[in-house]
Amino acid sequence: PTEFTCVYPFSSLSGSIARAEAFNATGNPTTRIVGGSEVSPQFKYEWYTFLYKCTQIASASCTSPPCCYLCGGSLVAPNKVLTAAHCEITTYASAGEGTIAYVNFHDRTGVAHDATQALATTENVGVASVVNHPQYDSNTVNYDFAILTLPSDSQYTPVVLDFDDANVAESGENLRVMGFGTTTQYQSGSTPSPNPTSAKLLEVTVPGVAYATCVNTYGGLVRDTMLCAGASGLDACQGDSGGPLIRVSDSKQVGVVSYGYGCAWPNNPGVYARVTAVKSWMCENCVTQACDGSPPQACDGSSGGGGSSGGGGSSGGGGS
Repeated sequence: PTEFTCVYPFSSLSGSIARAEAFNATGNPTTRIVGGSEVSPQFKYEWYTFLYKCTQIASASCTSPPCCYLCGGSLVAPNKVLTAAHCEITTYASAGEGTIAYVNFHDRTGVAHDATQALATTENVGVASVVNHPQYDSNTVNYDFAILTLPSDSQYTPVVLDFDDANVAESGENLRVMGFGTTTQYQSGSTPSPNPTSAKLLEVTVPGVAYATCVNTYGGLVRDTMLCAGASGLDACQGDSGGPLIRVSDSKQVGVVSYGYGCAWPNNPGVYARVTAVKSWMCENCVTQACDGSPPQACDGSSGGGGSSGGGGSSGGGGS
């Protein structure tokens, strides 16, 4: 399949780019997990989920389908994956059409867009349904969250979500982001073209950036549903969208890769959707570790997370 570095244009973001790999390469492209290294040991983040979306529909930038792009995600309940709404995940139809979720994934070498392909250690399943946050705004990228439902429970343990610390990143604490994606950096104003992607899962430690500092960079684009992290030479980028931002100290997930001005540029931190902002919505969608006490009635009898029954979910949102 043809893979494109997707620099997703948002007219209101004045040059900001969402960190997915999509099909129209316009805007300010840059680099990937910048300043990082291959995850070691392999599979230490068993909840990391690689999302591989393909379509048979040709476009001006992809004339030879299948055309594919990459996003990341995290297993947050036995059959639920958290990612970014701007990834525009679609449900799986067949090889070469729709989105496959690869849970506990490290190496893309030899991997085809085919949910029936047997892979050692990794689970690969077609996405059954997609729910975007109801307040997601594609112009401002506010509430950049989506929950995917898998057709069956994963054998792997979900990541622990941190709903308790609304001040995460304020003190400059070390956070960590991981993903696959492009390895060649473009400078602002250069001519975009497809970028090579990383075959191995990479990670980088990024310092949290205080909310006020981030607002000074992005102005009104940064909302209280977002947090910032990164430094010159240390950042996430295209192909990392939807992937988890975790604390180094306890490996709890605090954010979801969303957007930024370039990647790893000085004084331009990455912007992440803040997990604490959507606790009730995640509970309503059967991510039961987000629920205080009993999960919603709609989740009873289906798969969920956090040690109690939940799950289900309905289809909607997200398609492209």
